[in-house]
Amino acid sequence: MFRQFAFALGVSLAASAAFAQDTAETQEAPAAGATDPALAYEAARNQLGILKFCETQGFTGARQSPPRRR
Repeated sequence: MFRQFAFALGVSLAASAAFAQDTAETQEAPAAGATDPALAYEAARNQLGILKFCETQGFTGARQSPPRRR
C-alpha cells in the first residue's frame, strides 16, 4: 500500500515539475530598462554614505573583519 502511494506521489510531482519547466521555456524575460545615470549616481552616493557611517560607528573596518584563511 505504501509503495503504491509513494509511486503515485512521485508520478504526480514529476508531471507537475515537467509541466512547470515547459511553461518557463515559452515565457520571455521582461526587457531591462535603461539605467538613469543620475539615479545610479545617487544610489552609489547613498551606499558610500552608509559605509562611511558604519565605519565611523565602528561596525566595519580592517580590524572587524580579518581576511579568511583556509
